[in-house]
Amino acid sequence: MQNTGQLLSLPFIRRWTHWCQRCVWLWLALLGAHTAQAQTASPVAADNGLSTQMRQWISARHQVGADTVQLQPLDPRLQSRPCQAVWLLDQPFPQQTDTVRARCTQPVWQVFVRVTWPGNTMAAGAANPAPAPAPKPVAAAPETRTVVVSNGLLQRGTRIQPEQVELAERDARSVGGVVVERLEDVLHAEVVRDIPAGSVLRGSDIRPAWLIRKGQLVQLSWSPSPGFQISARVEALDNGRMGEPVRLKNRDSGRIISGVVTGLGTVSGL
Repeated sequence: MQNTGQLLSLPFIRRWTHWCQRCVWLWLALLGAHTAQAQTASPVAADNGLSTQMRQWISARHQVGADTVQLQPLDPRLQSRPCQAVWLLDQPFPQQTDTVRARCTQPVWQVFVRVTWPGNTMAAGAANPAPAPAPKPVAAAPETRTVVVSNGLLQRGTRIQPEQVELAERDARSVGGVVVERLEDVLHAEVVRDIPAGSVLRGSDIRPAWLIRKGQLVQLSWSPSPGFQISARVEALDNGRMGEPVRLKNRDSGRIISGVVTGLGTVSGL
């Protein structure tokens, strides 16, 4: 009983309690240090060279400097495991080029790492960039028409000569209506009103001109057979425009014949 009382004496109990407290504090300090180390250790930092290999892979694939490639920290809750084989890298998501997958074959596991580098326009947050401003509308060039215009003043009744007209381009919106577009349409025509210089000739401004007048002597050409042609001066019995039939009289014989107006003072026999 005396020995038991000595073992359980108050000084002994105090020393034993102090020793236990020191053990507890030492265990807590070791646990805290291990926890802090686990929290600060990144799977990319303790990856057996994965971060270096990934920077070099991105540098070669996208032609950027390896020092410009930034690896974003992984979720600290992920468990970092060493890889006994070579890391296999790829970008499995075409629309998210900032995501790189690292695969280990021994042991088999994989991890996804967010990577950024200059010029990566398809990274997350940039996959749908703001649309470019719409280009300012450009006024379309005005549509033009080729028309016949007068070189000078054409007085009413004037039979149009080739040198009095020319072709020109005009804004189609300002020359609406029936206008003359070919020179040959006015060469045997006359104007029915005064036409100022530079004016566009319209269909209502001209009419076929009389190329033959009644009683006028005209030149008749006639080919009764191939390779044989007869020419004679005959009298016109009718007025005639280009292409119109007219009656003709041979003054020497008094014979009446028919012909077609082919030009100013000329007729072709039928």
